[in-house]
Amino acid sequence: MEKNHNFLDRLIGRHVIARCSGAGVHAGVLAAAHGDGGSVILTNARRLWRWRAKSGVALSGVAKYGIVPGDSIIDAMVDEIALVGVVELIPTTEEARRSIDEA
Repeated sequence: MEKNHNFLDRLIGRHVIARCSGAGVHAGVLAAAHGDGGSVILTNARRLWRWRAKSGVALSGVAKYGIVPGDSIIDAMVDEIALVGVVELIPTTEEARRSIDEA
C-alpha cells in the first residue's frame, strides 16, 4: 500500500491518462489521488471519447506517442473533474499531451 501511495504522489502535477471502470478515458493534470488509486481529480482535462494511438494498440501507445486526430474524438477541456473507479493512470509524454490538447 505504501509503495502505491508513493507512486501516486510522484504523479501529482503530471499530465496523465486515467482509465475508469465506468466513466471512460480522460487525460489531464493529476491534482489529487486517493491512496487506493480509485478516485482522482484532474485539471485541464479532456475525455477521450474515441481514440486511435499513433503507434501501438492500447492506451500505453496513446500515452507514449499520442493520438491520430482524424481517427479520434476528444471532447472539450474542463477546468476540473473528479473521477471515481480509476483502474489505470498512465503518465504521458509531451508529444502525447500535445496531440491530445491540439485535437
